[in-house]
Amino acid sequence: MKKMIVSLLIFAVSPLIFAFNSSVFDSAPEADFSKYTQIALPGRCFYVGQFEMKTASSLAIDVQGAEVFVAPLSADEKPANYFDRISYDEIAKKHADIFSSLFLYVYQGEGFKYVEKEEADSFYKAEFRENEKYILAKAYRDNKVFRYCYYVK
Repeated sequence: MKKMIVSLLIFAVSPLIFAFNSSVFDSAPEADFSKYTQIALPGRCFYVGQFEMKTASSLAIDVQGAEVFVAPLSADEKPANYFDRISYDEIAKKHADIFSSLFLYVYQGEGFKYVEKEEADSFYKAEFRENEKYILAKAYRDNKVFRYCYYVK
């Protein structure tokens, strides 16, 4: 029970530090996804300019040999804790029709990992780094940062 309360406090307070201080993101080492396979890490996202509004997010990770794929999932209309207790397998079953198509190949950048996706009239990119407790993400739409996310390891 005590651990759960501490986890909830971390969810409530920690993301504000990352969202307002991009130097925390920029100084963190690149994410090492090799430690995780077929796992969904629960997280939260904040839109730039709306840091008080937490949105539900999950980062599904799949490692296939030397290749890494991630599926950043969002549920903006759901409660912020929507993904907190949902496993990779549960997400895969619940969204079986689209789950595999959500995965994006992870590329190596300079000091970070990243994914890219083009949709209709927009180009999306997300950079990933990590610290001791979280995998951090900075998301871009058309080359402008629009969202910060963090996922509990």
